[in-house]
Amino acid sequence: MPKVFEKTIFDDIFPVLLTIHAPQQHGFVSKKSTSTNRCEFIHHVYNAMDQGYQMDTVYTDNFKAFDEISHDLLIIKLEEIGLHGDLLRWISSYLRDRSQAVAIKGFCSTFVLITSGVPQGSNHGPFLFNVFVNDTRRVFRYSSTLFYADDLKIYKSITNSNDCLLLQNYLDELCKYCVKV
Repeated sequence: MPKVFEKTIFDDIFPVLLTIHAPQQHGFVSKKSTSTNRCEFIHHVYNAMDQGYQMDTVYTDNFKAFDEISHDLLIIKLEEIGLHGDLLRWISSYLRDRSQAVAIKGFCSTFVLITSGVPQGSNHGPFLFNVFVNDTRRVFRYSSTLFYADDLKIYKSITNSNDCLLLQNYLDELCKYCVKV
């Protein structure tokens, strides 16, 4: 029954996500995948090569990103995209005061409170994760990015040494963003 309720809520929230969704995100998005991510990137690389430019690329992977999301910051981001009232309170309740234990061969550990992260294996986990990372794209206004869940590919055609400095500036801005988050 909880999964059916989650699905009903998700169906109400999903149209909101579509209005703010970063088109660069290929994770947890209908009709997108690691393959579409790779094809889009290869297209950009070939275009740069055809013009005689190099393509500098940086890959990042936010290790355990699903587990580390701040509930408070996620709620703020949900408010910013237009969720409010009972729906926002329900999502806040859904995230907070969760606990977990490990059970093996009839033995169970003590329960521990989960203070961060989004529930994995749920209908809402991927949606909430995408909302959380969606604003990362603001850091990269003049370079190209592609996401697959928590994997980020930052790339830029290099036509002169200034382009290398710009790419480094984007990485510096990403570091500042990650410290704030």
